[in-house]
Amino acid sequence: MLYFLLVGHILLALLAYFLNERQNRSNGIGGKISGAKLFWLCFAILNYYVVDWVVIYYNDVESMHPYLLAFAVLFLVRAVIQLWLMYRSLSWTTQYGVLFNLVGMITLGGGLAGSLIADGNAMVQVEVLFAILWMALLALDSYYAVAFNRAVGGKTTGDQAIWFANESEPRFSQLTNMTKKFNVVLGVFYIFLVICLLYEHI
Repeated sequence: MLYFLLVGHILLALLAYFLNERQNRSNGIGGKISGAKLFWLCFAILNYYVVDWVVIYYNDVESMHPYLLAFAVLFLVRAVIQLWLMYRSLSWTTQYGVLFNLVGMITLGGGLAGSLIADGNAMVQVEVLFAILWMALLALDSYYAVAFNRAVGGKTTGDQAIWFANESEPRFSQLTNMTKKFNVVLGVFYIFLVICLLYEHI
């Protein structure tokens, strides 16, 4: 599974390159994307579709397992629905994203509560810390979605939909600066957790 984690990072780097080319050079639907938003998007995808399965595989906190699995499956379902609504029906709205985020936070929160009740020392387990990281990602993503929707006046549907923040536009400057700061904080926390995971399983 550690090879899966490595391949996941490589694929996400390729995705970042593809998205940058598609949005910033080819004027793809959704608008231009800032570097901060591009990092955030790929970082979130990495955690929701690669890292969570690695954590499930190595999970030692038995009470967390069903919640982690439910979370991973939830985001597989989200991927199918979101991609269809974005690129086929052109009807994706930020409200859908916030709804999925809330369900994800409730799922992970239930796992955290159950684990802490079962074992007060569970908080120091790397699996639990990853769940906390993902809850932070979901909470921040929800805030970003609401702020972004306000900035674009709800124009996230149709052929002229705007999905990404462009740092050259003043209306996105505050959101972009905030994203940059949290990218650093959560990125450092993520690196720490990956090192802990590798230390435990290599």
